[in-house]
Amino acid sequence: MQTPSLLLIVLGTVIVGFVFFIIRDLVSAHGKCRPEASPDQRLRWASTRGGLEISDAIGLATFTIIGVTVALEQRCEPLWLWGPIMAVLTAAGGGVLRDVLRSQSDIPTLKGSIYPEIALVWGLVYSLVILFKGPELHVREVVLLTITVMLAAFVSRILVVQFRLRSVFLGRSP
Repeated sequence: MQTPSLLLIVLGTVIVGFVFFIIRDLVSAHGKCRPEASPDQRLRWASTRGGLEISDAIGLATFTIIGVTVALEQRCEPLWLWGPIMAVLTAAGGGVLRDVLRSQSDIPTLKGSIYPEIALVWGLVYSLVILFKGPELHVREVVLLTITVMLAAFVSRILVVQFRLRSVFLGRSP
């Protein structure tokens, strides 16, 4: 809130997304795009649904890091507990808000999809490395750790979507 740059980045991303979908709609109206995958087929990553899943995985990974960072900035103790909790609240909470704002009737993040577990696991990993390395961490190591955890969370979510893995904690969706 101290600087508008983050808000401007978010607004710019939203505008780019709108432009992308407008162009996609214009191109598909002229019959140049492939039809969407049917619900019983595997997810086609080149489809609109695939693009949403990739964007969602990026958001999950990013908000996992942001949650742990907020716990660090607020000096929440113990970090091994609060880091993963904040990662889940920011990442999975953002996913639920996304689904509510899209007016999606079956909210995947509440219907058995492995979603908060990814934020929990990678938030714990991120927190533990920071906790155990502590003052020995150099800026380069923090950047490398952040990129590694983000990539791991992103790949985890993509694998969950690709193989349609379900959470054992939330049961199976119909």
